[in-house]
Amino acid sequence: MKRTRLWILAVAALAVSLAGCASDAELKERAKGHLRIGTAHIQAGQYAPALKELMEAEKLTPDDPAVHYNMGIAYERRGFADEAVREFQKAIALKADYAEAHNYLGTIWLSRGLYDEAIASFTRALANPLYETPSVPLYNMGRAYVAKGDLRGAYASFNEAIRKEPNTHLLPILELNLGVIDYRQGAYLQAERHLQKSVERAPNLAEAHYWLGMTQMQLRKRKEAAESFRKVIQLAPDSEWGAKSRENLSRL
Repeated sequence: MKRTRLWILAVAALAVSLAGCASDAELKERAKGHLRIGTAHIQAGQYAPALKELMEAEKLTPDDPAVHYNMGIAYERRGFADEAVREFQKAIALKADYAEAHNYLGTIWLSRGLYDEAIASFTRALANPLYETPSVPLYNMGRAYVAKGDLRGAYASFNEAIRKEPNTHLLPILELNLGVIDYRQGAYLQAERHLQKSVERAPNLAEAHYWLGMTQMQLRKRKEAAESFRKVIQLAPDSEWGAKSRENLSRL
């Protein structure tokens, strides 16, 4: 009789345990559903509904770094930078090598003028060997170095971004930045090569055409410079680059 009672208790305990496991699995599945809907709202630019879904996911799985990362994105895009920082830091506390969270946190430091903190965050993002888009934090790091006035550091970062990810979608911007730095340092032939690559990859990038025209002026290529400035005026007639291009055309 005693053995029977013990066996029944053991079976009951196992049943409770299995029920708990099923409940945990169900909670995680529900949380994933809220996370999927939340990220879809973010992609659609609907940040308030995204936050509502992500908060529901957080209630179910508070230790999921992806939930906090996406909450950080939604907060940042709604203009709540402090809340975004808090969520990115939570994501990183839960997953130390969360490259995307480090990168996004770095962009907030960059926007606040905290350049050294930004560079440190981008460096941490790059420490993850599995990060598939290293050109992104490298580009952001270059921007931070430019803001600091460290053109050598910026140039190295932009170059490294191209070396690590030759087909990155950022290639036209990276080549533009390299060209502008070369121009400012008087390396006009090298600047022209970078800027030509930029406009080849992004024919509608008015700023690249402008700097190409400026470089061609320095190289005394008046005809090519005029063509570049006319292209800027065609692409962006009401922009700062368009106004400057009209001024330069009048001098040629």
